[in-house]
Amino acid sequence: MTDACGKLFMGTQIQCAQCHNHPFTTIKQNEYWGMAQFFMKVEVGNIKAKTGEPGVSEVASPKRGKNNPLPESAKSVAPKFLAGDSPKMAKADPARPVLAQWLTAAENPYFAKAMVNRTWAQFFGRGFVNPIDDMSPENACSHPALLDALAKEFAASGFDLHHMIRGVCNSQSYQRSTKATAANKNDHDLFSHMSVKVMTPEQLFDSLAKVTGATNSGGGRNAKGVGQLNNREQFVNFFLAGRTSPTPRSTRRASRRPCG
Repeated sequence: MTDACGKLFMGTQIQCAQCHNHPFTTIKQNEYWGMAQFFMKVEVGNIKAKTGEPGVSEVASPKRGKNNPLPESAKSVAPKFLAGDSPKMAKADPARPVLAQWLTAAENPYFAKAMVNRTWAQFFGRGFVNPIDDMSPENACSHPALLDALAKEFAASGFDLHHMIRGVCNSQSYQRSTKATAANKNDHDLFSHMSVKVMTPEQLFDSLAKVTGATNSGGGRNAKGVGQLNNREQFVNFFLAGRTSPTPRSTRRASRRPCG
């Protein structure tokens, strides 16, 4: 949960600091476990029969044992926001609402930029920072001033996604042609022309199901058509599996062994 929170809501990969200081950024191990404290009291129960959702609750104190272990690298530290302060809260108080309030504060240094970068990548095929969940001072941003301006506007709007999307789609950058010129045909980073974007896994599955005559693109036992198209979820997960690993920032970094 700590790793997912960092990637999705902060655009930051902090998982490498779980067992040692991060080898590629300034994030320390104590900082990782300071963030992890906000999830220590979370317990995941059985899947709810009616909704199919896991039963998630936050208890007064964490229960540790065979069914809820911690890695040997776990550190007992006070809850602390990444590169921020330690909030004042009682041990029995729910911790996740405190983290959520900090994440969605207008002055938070991570959330607005992470959401802007992720949304920009959705419309343009790549973000200002790539991979989109690896935003750090060590990973170059193609347009830092524009990212800052959009993040400030997004926060000022009360994190209104419609407002941000409207601005992005009305921009000259988004309305540019995919047809490159002699001057920008080799540009893949600066958005001088619109990139041709590939289909998402869901779109690809549904398109294949349509042209092959599959009658149930939702998958499952009752799906008819080509056998390999009978499970939409499995098809999508096959393509998404590769997204969990960070894209190398450079050839030099790619040659290094990944964190354990």
